[in-house]
Amino acid sequence: MAPILLRLNAATSLPPDRFVGEIITTVQEQTNRVYRLMNFVASKFITAQKDNAALQAVVQHMMAMIERDAAVPSALTPMAEDCASQCMLALVKDLAKRLAQRDITMDELWEVFSQATALESSARSCLPRSANKLVSDIPLAL
Repeated sequence: MAPILLRLNAATSLPPDRFVGEIITTVQEQTNRVYRLMNFVASKFITAQKDNAALQAVVQHMMAMIERDAAVPSALTPMAEDCASQCMLALVKDLAKRLAQRDITMDELWEVFSQATALESSARSCLPRSANKLVSDIPLAL
């Protein structure tokens, strides 16, 4: 993660469009890490709510949000790809906000890429509106 930290902090001296572009590129290079985090958030929710009859549709939807493509196991389904894109966008926004204030530390970088908080809102955005009403009081990042 040290090279990533150096790259991100160096990006603060770039013009705004290149600054954001560098953050986007950096996050895209961490797609596997982002998917593992998505999988962690969804799996925790699914495990906690699998027996809740009122949330079965949400559980099924969460399962679809992390589903791998049956024909190409190394790929995600279109829905999971869309969710991954939204999660990466949440991370880009978080990093851009932090870097706009000052250089970030290694601890902050690990926080962004290892805690589920930043992805909870993007996971919610992948849910249908009706499901969001059902789970509004349930933390997705358990």
